[in-house]
Amino acid sequence: FPDIVEFCENMANSGKTVIVAALDGTFQRKAFGTILNLVPLAESVVKLTAVCMECFREAAYTKRLGVEKEVEVIGGADKYHSVCRLCYFKKASGQPAVLDSEENKENCPMTLVKPAEAPGARKLFAPHILQCSQAN
Repeated sequence: FPDIVEFCENMANSGKTVIVAALDGTFQRKAFGTILNLVPLAESVVKLTAVCMECFREAAYTKRLGVEKEVEVIGGADKYHSVCRLCYFKKASGQPAVLDSEENKENCPMTLVKPAEAPGARKLFAPHILQCSQAN
């Protein structure tokens, strides 16, 4: 919607309650269209998260599964996964994530735990959940 900012501003100035639900970023983590131009005009903004489809934690990003380079590719779970930061940077080949370096492990060592033991994990079926363990 190329005129979404103007439309929303006109409606709000006319006394209407305006609610916009949209993605704020692309699969490349770039601003999605003009949606972010609405933020400074809004009285309040609620950013929701999804469930990471790889580790079942809070997910703020979208990872494209295909090789298409266009920004807009229509599709659902066959084309995109909601992912957390760690899973966003994890390579498809099973290589460790960029964030899963030795330096980061010192600050937040990664361990495999069962879903019931992982604090903050969503209540979904998953064989294992990655979690930060605290060093004693």
